This record gives sequence, structure tokens and C-alpha cells, in this order.
Amino acid sequence: MAFVASHGNWTVVCAFSSAYVLTRKNAALSPFKCIDLAADEANEKANEKANDVEKKKTNPVVKDIQALCCRFSRDGSLFAVATNRKKCLIFDGNTWTQLFSLDLPKAPTAVDFAIAHEKRLVVADRAGNVIHFPLKADVEPRSDAEDDEGTAIKHGGAMILGHLSMVLDVKLTADERFLLTTDRDEKVRVSNYPQAFVIHSFCLGHTQFVRSIV
Repeated sequence: MAFVASHGNWTVVCAFSSAYVLTRKNAALSPFKCIDLAADEANEKANEKANDVEKKKTNPVVKDIQALCCRFSRDGSLFAVATNRKKCLIFDGNTWTQLFSLDLPKAPTAVDFAIAHEKRLVVADRAGNVIHFPLKADVEPRSDAEDDEGTAIKHGGAMILGHLSMVLDVKLTADERFLLTTDRDEKVRVSNYPQAFVIHSFCLGHTQFVRSIV
């Protein structure tokens, strides 16, 4: 499955273990850069085996990584792509250099950015949890909190709400006062943000689950 995100003149297509960055010139899309989503994990494995030269040379490149979701920040300055390896990679939306990565407690289903006040990344996962992380490269990856199933949440993240079924999409309103989440139970929840434990309303009556919010 492929995921597409766009902002301004940039369009990014995430498919399998690659993110294809395209730029719009003269009403046409032109290739700009291909990002290998497996490179981050391959580098980590290589660093772990840095003291063993032979193992480092034969270290296999991770090939089973798949992008699960992606999104630009509202101002286009940041881009996030999350993978099935429970990783979220954050890129500069202008230079396309990787800024840092986050370890996620569960496989992600959707991401969004909060940038109006304190910059945070909001991540929904398959267990029905929604967690937000501070967008800071210098946050230590130690575990400071846990989700409802006791899985450690790293990088200063905190769980802000939960659904009884898989969360399919998450999106902040333009003023970032409300957080919209959809799940497989055919409903949309509108919560206050960042005090997401306060439910503002529900959007009911859907006959099928809501896959995305636009």
C-alpha cells in the first residue's frame, strides 16, 4: 500500500521501504530524492556491531520495512513517516535531511503535528492508543511512561487518549483546539487538545468505519 502527502510544491509517495520526494515544476512533478526508510535501522544495527568488523561487513540490510502512514506539518517545515518496525522518522520539509527518529510502543496507523504552541507529534496506533511526543532531537530514549497494556513509551511521550478498537486516523483542527480520531467502530471522536481526556463530541451514524479525515 502507498501513502501520499503533499504541501506546497512538494509531494511525497511512501511505498514499502522508500519515500519518493517529488517537486512541482511548470505544472509537472519531477523526482527530487528517494529516501531509504531502512537506512536508519541498518545504521543502528551497524553501530551495535561496530566492535566486530566481520559482523558489521555481513550485516544484512533490513528489507521488510513498510511505511504505514505519513504527514506534513501544517506549515510544511516538517515531514513524518512511520513504519511497521515501530519507528517514526522526522525530516526537514525543505532540505529533506533526517532530523531524528522516535521509537513507538505499537505499530502506528496515523500521525499529525501540533506546532501552534509546543511542537509535538501525535501518533495513533493499532491498539487504539493516541500518544504525543515532544519534537526534540535531544530527548533521551529512556522510558518515562506506559500505555494501557504496560508497554513502555520512550522519548518523553505521553498517552493522551484511547479507543476500544484500532484508531484509523488522527487529525488536529487548524487552531489545534480539538483532536479528531476515527476508529473501526464507525465513529469519530472530537476531543479537546492537549487535554484529550475531555471529550467534546462524537460524530455517529456512519455505516462503515472512517478511514481518514480530510
